[in-house]
Amino acid sequence: DINEALVMMAAADKIRRACNSIGGRLFKAQKFAGDLKEAARARGYSDAEIDAYLGSKAERAKVRARRNVYFETQGASNLDPQSLCVLGQAEIARKSQIGAFLRAK
Repeated sequence: DINEALVMMAAADKIRRACNSIGGRLFKAQKFAGDLKEAARARGYSDAEIDAYLGSKAERAKVRARRNVYFETQGASNLDPQSLCVLGQAEIARKSQIGAFLRAK
């Protein structure tokens, strides 16, 4: 569930960066990230282990790959900003977890 949450955050971040008509709810995302870190601590991971995991290029690549698969299942592409805008608007309208990190400008 923590990894899924990281994928959702990565998806929202990519949409926010690719689409000029969508902004991010950065404070909400920071709070959510802090809650994820607390959940990892509660499962016995140290801050050093968490930071090493989050800083790992290999793990970030895995998250990006899973994010891109999600985009594809939704009819979008990480290489097509317009499709990301459409997806972002749909996520906002659905009030999904991804949509919670986004706002229409």
